[in-house]
Amino acid sequence: MAEDKIHGCGCGDDDCTDEGCDCGDAGCSDEGCGCGHDHDHPYQKISLTLDDDTTEECSVLGIFDVEEQSYIALLPDNSDNVLLYRYSEEESTPNLENIESDAEFELVSSTFLSLIEEEGDEEYEEDEEV
Repeated sequence: MAEDKIHGCGCGDDDCTDEGCDCGDAGCSDEGCGCGHDHDHPYQKISLTLDDDTTEECSVLGIFDVEEQSYIALLPDNSDNVLLYRYSEEESTPNLENIESDAEFELVSSTFLSLIEEEGDEEYEEDEEV
């Protein structure tokens, strides 16, 4: 699922350098961080302003495409429920839109679950090789 994550280190910057990564290695680059340490970087965090003007801190689990539309999966810090939104960028500014139809939501959520299962299978296969 590497292509579905924001970028290698999770900072969201196409020209990623160590500044966007928390590993502390000055040689860090966008390619899977490149720091040489055996660790995962924390997910990128964003603040989500809800309809009632409250703010929710969320981890970005991934951005993925379904039928030529991009979607974003967010995990609020105080919840186990993943939030799914339509995703686009205008002049490097992220834009999130609610998914309006039940059919679209079902398609997006099943795609997201499939991606998570694939990632889990890949991690399981890597663990077996050790």
